[in-house]
Amino acid sequence: MKKKKTYKKILFCIISFIFLTFLILLACQSPETSSGGGSSGGGDDDDLEITITRVGWVIENIPTTFWTSNAPSSTCFYNWFVYYEGDDISLSDIQSARIYTTNGYWNLIPTSNFFDGTNKMIGGWARNCWKDDHIVPIGAFRVEIVLTNGYTAPPYNTTFPAPGDTVTNGNNYVYTEDYTPLPAPSDYTPMIKRATILPGYTIDDTTKEITIEFNVDDTLVYNGLVCLFDSSGYEIGYTGYFRNFETGDLDTALIDQLNNTGAPNTNTINISDIDNEINYHTGKTFNDIDEFMIILTDGKQYEFQSASYDCRSFTERTTFTP
Repeated sequence: MKKKKTYKKILFCIISFIFLTFLILLACQSPETSSGGGSSGGGDDDDLEITITRVGWVIENIPTTFWTSNAPSSTCFYNWFVYYEGDDISLSDIQSARIYTTNGYWNLIPTSNFFDGTNKMIGGWARNCWKDDHIVPIGAFRVEIVLTNGYTAPPYNTTFPAPGDTVTNGNNYVYTEDYTPLPAPSDYTPMIKRATILPGYTIDDTTKEITIEFNVDDTLVYNGLVCLFDSSGYEIGYTGYFRNFETGDLDTALIDQLNNTGAPNTNTINISDIDNEINYHTGKTFNDIDEFMIILTDGKQYEFQSASYDCRSFTERTTFTP
């Protein structure tokens, strides 16, 4: 009898051990394995990798009077557009995305608006300034992106040239008209200048035509356009560019000439709503127009290429005379 009881105890222990082992193995299964690949539909976030393919940029010269509120003290700004290839990533997969100069860096994703996973682009029109001054550095920059899984994309090195050029010509900074004191240091080069709007600009609600005259003293100016705003300062539309980037030809129906040698040489812009020269935002019409702004760009350095420029300047928003 004792032997039978002993055998039963041994058998019970063996069965209990097997059952406990099974429970432990079951508990150790990862969610991805037990669900057939996890919520991402296959793959593991630990395996995500990307490669930076190119970096676009635009430097802007914007007067402080342009802003309706919270005007920055700087007038010179950078915008970067970093494109990548590789795995599809989300914003939460990025630990940091930065662009470095020799003595500092900027965060390329200050808010979620500056990440586009569909088009695989990081950055945008963030208008990054440099120490609240009227200058920004040019020359050697480095882009670095680190994912939350610990993967670091190979650093992307690039050079941002001087306005109107494809090289820096030994310059390290660009500066706007607001920079002081002058003369600027020898390694500074001027930014694209802002246009001077001349008196007499008109808007005709009957013929639906606009006439604007301006001059600019900057031989780097190659192209431009006009932006239109409502009485609250919101953009409601814009014209086409003065010049066709691919052919170099001026749209003489829009502007009579593009003289960039300053006064007394003026340029006249004629905008006709009837001739469909205004590209409106959804729901906006000619009757919404209250203000305008002239944007000028460089681009001669990329002549006969599609819509290519590095720098642009804004005039202040100007209200049409009633």
